[in-house]
Amino acid sequence: MNEVNLPGSSASPDATEAANVEVLFLNVGQGDSTLVVDYSTKEAILIDCPGGREHVVEQALSDRGCKLAVALITHWDLDHFGGIIGVLDQCGTKTLRFNHETLLAHGNQGRVLATLRRLRDQRYNHIEFSDARQGLVGTVGAVRFELLAPSYRQLLFAVSSFDRNLASGVVAIEANGTRVLVGGDADGRVWSRILSEGISVRSDFLKWPHHGAMRHTERHVDDQELLDAVEPSLVIFSAGSHNRYGHPLPSTVRLVANNNTDVICTQVTERCHSGLHEADTPCAGTVSLMLSPGGRVTRSPNGHRLAGLIDGWTQPLCRPATANPNLTGFVEGEDALVN
Repeated sequence: MNEVNLPGSSASPDATEAANVEVLFLNVGQGDSTLVVDYSTKEAILIDCPGGREHVVEQALSDRGCKLAVALITHWDLDHFGGIIGVLDQCGTKTLRFNHETLLAHGNQGRVLATLRRLRDQRYNHIEFSDARQGLVGTVGAVRFELLAPSYRQLLFAVSSFDRNLASGVVAIEANGTRVLVGGDADGRVWSRILSEGISVRSDFLKWPHHGAMRHTERHVDDQELLDAVEPSLVIFSAGSHNRYGHPLPSTVRLVANNNTDVICTQVTERCHSGLHEADTPCAGTVSLMLSPGGRVTRSPNGHRLAGLIDGWTQPLCRPATANPNLTGFVEGEDALVN
């Protein structure tokens, strides 16, 4: 994989060749949403969308002149599924993939049930509904996607223990010789199971699970073990400026940066910029990876642009460690409590 930087804030679809694939880590605040666009078919895969951020997905699709082929819900947390119905209403899709087991034993299931009841409406009869479990493999043009989690056993444990994160999907995306891993909210138990089964998670790019605050215990995979297993050149954290959960954890950012791995956050938090007053203040904003044949990757925004921006923050969690704009350093900070 040969990575280059693209000037500006976003890749221009007009300049792309038909063989290209674009992976967009959308700026949706405290939530998660990934859009994968295949330019040869003008079709896209959507992984999650939080409520109130439907317009971000709609605009990205409109700008690229493409339609949804697959929408996928990793699990039933509002910051992952809350905007899916709105996207379907405005954009449609051929296939919607999700697992509904985890809502059955969950005490706060009103919004989930409301979503499922709306999906029974005849306007969605043209959409194929299917599960989103380990082993699912699909293609859209040059894009191959595979679910590495959840396993059926983990769905059982998630239902019986009232733990939706244990049921989170992990999605591997491959196109043009590059692999991207989307971690959902999968915690250390999920990653332990994946690795114990000999499943490779080696990827060029990783959207870090649970917004930079992956849960783990002594018996399960921790941040270092996940980083060692994936060996990404870039880690993306999707989190909101004023989120109350302390995402991303400074210790996680420190660990990633100290491994000479590039770090990008969609929004800046108060621990990076003490003068932050506005909600939804972008740092990188939406991150675009243009995957071209031969393993060439064009990234936007690029390292130089980000370096110039974060120099204006009070105490940014990451700074360029060397002249190489693909590397970042770290300024010490304290961890926050995570819900």
